[in-house]
Amino acid sequence: MLMGKIKAKWVSDKDWENIKKTIPIVCVDIIPFRNLQKSEKTLNLDIGLILRLAPIIKKWCFIGGRILKDETVSDAIHRQIRETLGINIKYNLEKDPQPVYVAQYFAKKTSYYGFDPRQHAVGLTYFLNIEGEAKASGEALDFRWFNIKQMPLHAEFGFKQDRILAKVLKLI
Repeated sequence: MLMGKIKAKWVSDKDWENIKKTIPIVCVDIIPFRNLQKSEKTLNLDIGLILRLAPIIKKWCFIGGRILKDETVSDAIHRQIRETLGINIKYNLEKDPQPVYVAQYFAKKTSYYGFDPRQHAVGLTYFLNIEGEAKASGEALDFRWFNIKQMPLHAEFGFKQDRILAKVLKLI
């Protein structure tokens, strides 16, 4: 499944700050779902979100993070899920998965795009049906399932990801 053991290609903190100020960072965003029921007029399902610091206040967010050098998108998705929800999660992922949506995050607030005060980022957004017992770990302080009719409030979402979720749900 994994292309090979990925060795993280880290740069110094100073170089990383220069990179973030200079170019967009490519990330994977994973929206876990379960119990999908869809008809012509209604959509019902549960969305999994993690509670994390975003970046300094606890907010509900997608699973995800940057893609490392020499890491495939598929490997990045697997790594992010393992690091955030543990090894007991099951899902099907193609070898060369294509995003359902490409999100844009800017360091300046806009009325349309996501917001990440740390950097300009491009999020390849994946909508994955997952099963198994999730154990919040890594950056995740908690993991919960939310029915789409009872999602957290706009102010409770990190990175303005509620806007991105709404766009993704329209595509399903």
